Amino acid sequence: GTIDGVVYLIDMKSRAILSKLENHGLPVRALQFTSSSKNLISAGEDLHIFVIDTETFQRKRTFVGHTQLITSIACHPQCEDIFMTSSCDGTLK
Repeated sequence: GTIDGVVYLIDMKSRAILSKLENHGLPVRALQFTSSSKNLISAGEDLHIFVIDTETFQRKRTFVGHTQLITSIACHPQCEDIFMTSSCDGTLK
């Protein structure tokens, strides 16, 4: 992610930009692929968490709830639908 809230998905072999995701209005602070890499989860200073489908590059879900900067994302190693975020507000969600 970038300071302007954009996430670029890049093909590492060709170095081509596959998609430019402009979901966040503020800097992106955490990114994590799910175990199958079918989804990308992003968290920004805008306090939003987005689940992005990596085949269509469309936003699937939006989560809110933290009141301060989201610092990290951890995905369940086997279940695509379970992940956890931590925040400077002192909570895990």
